[in-house]
Amino acid sequence: MAGKGGKASPAGLSAHNYGLAFDFVCDASPRPGVQPDWRESAYRVLGEESTKAGLVWGGRFGDSPHVQWPGYVSALQLKPLRVLVQQSSLADVWAHLDAERLSPKWRAANPKLAAELERLGF
Repeated sequence: MAGKGGKASPAGLSAHNYGLAFDFVCDASPRPGVQPDWRESAYRVLGEESTKAGLVWGGRFGDSPHVQWPGYVSALQLKPLRVLVQQSSLADVWAHLDAERLSPKWRAANPKLAAELERLGF
């Protein structure tokens, strides 16, 4: 992320590349247009709620506006997805993640997120 946000990952080694991460921005002012507030305190509620849902909050590693899917945080964890995209397509990454998400092992490792997804009908 450019500016005062989080730390940018090398190309292909960001969860954003696979649709597994997103960044929020808090508006620091009621004036028209967005005046970004990059203070960590502005994102505490985001961190609490995303963690409650079983997601990974970027505040753990100095990127407070960032939230992502668990299990694919480091470059090492993302490497298999990068290989899958290079050999096939992003659609195959999503098929892989969907199958993984439905496995008992994944559900046991991510009980909060599994329950939240089930509540939402996924």
